[in-house]
Amino acid sequence: EYENINKRSILLLSHDMTRTGVPVAVMHMAELFIELEWNVVYGSLHGGSLEGDLRERKIAYIDYMDVLADDSNTREFINSFDLIMAGTVALGEYIGRLYFYDKPLVIWINEKYEKEFDSYPLPCHRSNMLYFADGESTIDVFHRYYPERKIEELYYFLPDSELKSKKISDRIRFAFIGTMSQRKAPDLLIRAIDMLPDDLMLKAEFLFIGKESRDLKIKWEDIRAKHRNITYIEEVSQSELRNIFLRIDILVCPSKRGSCLMH
Repeated sequence: EYENINKRSILLLSHDMTRTGVPVAVMHMAELFIELEWNVVYGSLHGGSLEGDLRERKIAYIDYMDVLADDSNTREFINSFDLIMAGTVALGEYIGRLYFYDKPLVIWINEKYEKEFDSYPLPCHRSNMLYFADGESTIDVFHRYYPERKIEELYYFLPDSELKSKKISDRIRFAFIGTMSQRKAPDLLIRAIDMLPDDLMLKAEFLFIGKESRDLKIKWEDIRAKHRNITYIEEVSQSELRNIFLRIDILVCPSKRGSCLMH
């Protein structure tokens, strides 16, 4: 039940609640709508560690939405929202099940690779569907698959905060934050570190944060044995991540495919 039933309401959807790109981006979008005085519910097809971050921010959420019965009560609940925003093409099949919903349904595309569009086809277009993307490269791929559908850019929202550096070392601190995958390419940074001369290595520290993936195996024990100034952490909360940002000097975003614009 909402504190103010007169407010507009939005259901924001993610494919899961891991502390990765789309789920976190949807959480920040929820914060924006709360600032705009909407009633907000975060819905996900799966649970995950992001639930703790949502509770910390007092964002209402529902996990495992795909197991809700397709009955009149569920449809009444979903129809109570003035707007639904789905954060990824991975929700394509679930979006198709919302055929009864006739108010605006925003599909926010965050995928830039053809294999993702092949794996998760979107349902047939309906007049209430609106399409947005996180950048031009996403729009280019989207139009290869859906050339007749209009799509516009909608960038990520990050809540304003006053960040004051908390320098704890005389060394320059570099950080890579993201899934340890071929796409995110942390191995490029590791190769660059291997090329540094000894005098520069003594002046630097390197922090890697993110879960490992199946397509890129990094032998952290061997790397740590070679470079004592490298630290690997599998996962942190968004609050912990904010404190880490205060303590680093340079955030490294390597890529094997091309740059992704930062807005």
